[in-house]
Amino acid sequence: MTSATPQSKAVLYSFPGSVWASVPRLCLVEKGYEAHDVEIKTVNLLLGENFSPAYLRINPKATLPTLVVPLAETMSSEMDTKFRAITSTREVLKFLDQSRSAHILDQRGENATANPAPVLAPATVEGNAIAEKFLEMVHGMEADPNFLLLAAKSPEDVKKQAGAMQGTFVKNRHAALQKYRSEAASSSSSTENPRTQQQSAALIKWYDDKLAEEKPLVDAYIRGDAQAIAGLAAAGQKAWQHVPVVLDAIEAELAGQGAAAGDSAAAAASGSAGGPYLLGGQLSLVDLHVGAWLARILAVAEGMAGGAKGIDALKQILAQESGNKGVGARTEAYWKALMGRPSFQEVYKDGLH
Repeated sequence: MTSATPQSKAVLYSFPGSVWASVPRLCLVEKGYEAHDVEIKTVNLLLGENFSPAYLRINPKATLPTLVVPLAETMSSEMDTKFRAITSTREVLKFLDQSRSAHILDQRGENATANPAPVLAPATVEGNAIAEKFLEMVHGMEADPNFLLLAAKSPEDVKKQAGAMQGTFVKNRHAALQKYRSEAASSSSSTENPRTQQQSAALIKWYDDKLAEEKPLVDAYIRGDAQAIAGLAAAGQKAWQHVPVVLDAIEAELAGQGAAAGDSAAAAASGSAGGPYLLGGQLSLVDLHVGAWLARILAVAEGMAGGAKGIDALKQILAQESGNKGVGARTEAYWKALMGRPSFQEVYKDGLH
């Protein structure tokens, strides 16, 4: 992980393969931020760098994304700049959306016409309610995209994945946790002052709790425990059963938008009123969250489908479940509209993740 250096601009801690760290990167493009506006620093999740004490001081949850922003009242030359860390994906996007607007650009004397800053937050109470519904769905535990990446639908698939990316990921995370825990324990001393002793003890406990949380994955992927493998497969099947629930909700919302506009999937695909996005003809913050969730689901499906790509891969996986509706036409059009945007083309230029 690259080290943090004090400076009076925002720093986004990210990782190219992270589902939720992709959302602010999409937002940066959509809002028209320049490369010099926000510094992006990489935290390598594959090596467990998010578990390092240095990163935990920035984000005690050890998650991505994290946006570190200067406090406006401390940015004068007369005092040291102070910063705060925003560690929720939703709050990061809210901050980025509010921090670049036509009004702010006018105050700075910048040309908003040449480089627009569209407002991405919902404009109505109804829009906020719709957005909240989908945010709860895609960030919920039932169809958690991070778990779906590591889960499997059968014990046989778990065993295959133990020798693939999933197994490597779990091994690296486990090794990083053990390393940082050992370093924290060895550096702890009874000669430390009481406050430092408390901090050391809290850090060691954090690692112990995280190691206990990771145990089911470690037992399945590293130790090959049959019971753990069966449990992981059962949990994976349950998560995949909830994926169509989210897809059906997307399809239903897009259908409702089309009906309000006087019809159909054709209207959704064309970008006319009533589509192609969840709140109508204009992209909003919720589309960035849902789009990133879809990208991860499609990436996982591609890994399971043996050659099929994108929506076709997801259709193939969903077809394995009886009574499944698959992927609706409006949802396909929605994904196509998202992938047609420069933001999605930039963030997913090296493939879905």
